[in-house]
Amino acid sequence: MEQSTIFGGQFETELLIRRRDLMSVLFKIYLCIGFLFFLFCMGSLIFLLLGRKGEFRIYQLRDPQEMIRIFLGLILLMVGAFISSASLWWEKKWAVQVNLILLGAYFLMQIGNFFYLLYTSGLSLINTAGLFVVGLGVPYWILLFRIRHRWENEAVSKKELEAKGMSNK
Repeated sequence: MEQSTIFGGQFETELLIRRRDLMSVLFKIYLCIGFLFFLFCMGSLIFLLLGRKGEFRIYQLRDPQEMIRIFLGLILLMVGAFISSASLWWEKKWAVQVNLILLGAYFLMQIGNFFYLLYTSGLSLINTAGLFVVGLGVPYWILLFRIRHRWENEAVSKKELEAKGMSNK
């Protein structure tokens, strides 16, 4: 037989923290940038699919295999940006782990790209855009590590609060 507490459900509401409340303003700005990057990739993909062949001379894309590589790269970037941003915004429990894995994979790809360019063209061609994005990713990674434990073990999503009947609204 379960014994009821004298505090009722109101006491438990004070102990529960929403996952979105763990995000700082800077973290929310990073999420907005992720959503904008997703939209940029989607627009680029649509331009790539609907554009005429002549429009791609700007980018020197005469090789069909290069078009396919860019197409697949945009799809991967788009899916990664959407999963990263949306999973955090929707307060999924696994979101921080997935973001750390995706960001680590992206860092490894950029490091590999850096050494590939260094090997093939020397120091004359350094992927500064990739290094800039890695530089932007380090603070994001730090923000993820700071909230990781509380996100997974203490905080709950709005959906979980509503399921327990303890919504703040």
